[in-house]
Amino acid sequence: MTRTPFVLLAALFPGSLAAQATLIVRIAADTTTRPIPNVYVGIPALGRSALTDSGGRVVLERMPAGTHRLVARAIGFRPDSTLVELADGATREITMKLTTHTPVLDEVRVSAEGTSRTGKMVGYHERRERGIGRFIDRNALEKNGHRRTSDILNTVPGVYVRYGFTSKAWASSGRNSTATGCPTCGHSASNAAINPGDRLAGAPPACYMDVYIDGALVYNSSIRYAALYDLNSIEPGSIEAIEVYSSGSNLPAEFQRTGGACGAVLIWMRVSFPARKE
Repeated sequence: MTRTPFVLLAALFPGSLAAQATLIVRIAADTTTRPIPNVYVGIPALGRSALTDSGGRVVLERMPAGTHRLVARAIGFRPDSTLVELADGATREITMKLTTHTPVLDEVRVSAEGTSRTGKMVGYHERRERGIGRFIDRNALEKNGHRRTSDILNTVPGVYVRYGFTSKAWASSGRNSTATGCPTCGHSASNAAINPGDRLAGAPPACYMDVYIDGALVYNSSIRYAALYDLNSIEPGSIEAIEVYSSGSNLPAEFQRTGGACGAVLIWMRVSFPARKE
């Protein structure tokens, strides 16, 4: 029996022809029904998330069929979640209403040394409270002080550390290495715009993430042949905190300087522990 090309393609690539669903979510306040902008809406199990626009709306495309737990949270509102069932090829629209919430905390007296919430760390704590990215604080870094910075980052979902021939290591996202608009992506090392020195050190084509140190851009993914930033040039003990954004879609506005679709790693240094460059 002769098989048609369509059947052969389906047999060679199972699931490649399956339809995918689109989820449209609208977020409103429960009392006024006004739309709420800048609400985190995501499906943690799938690693998919986005912020609502000025109309309280977000669209998640190319979603797998099935039942998923959708989470919504914003400052000043109680977090909420719901189960959403998506069918192949279908577009599902739902509306979630968040209840306003002003938490009242008991008085807390702190005598131990804590992480600074002033100066350069103000933005870090604000973003952490919003819960958009991934965060590693000083306590976690001190517990892993015996490990290399690259090994700690390799445990963060959405980060794929690329290791060189020596001790060098570089952070990349899980974006497909053949993706367009990524200078360091490519089918092979010959067509990826990787710095020659990093190529010799073993850096493969990948979607390398922007790197910021104390808010300063030290690796710009939009510059062809820019030198990658070696994660192991900084010891965990000299770092105050790290925040990670695994895609350009959830990058805070102040760190969207390069249009970096591969995301970014933000490293905040401890004042009393300067970085050591090897």
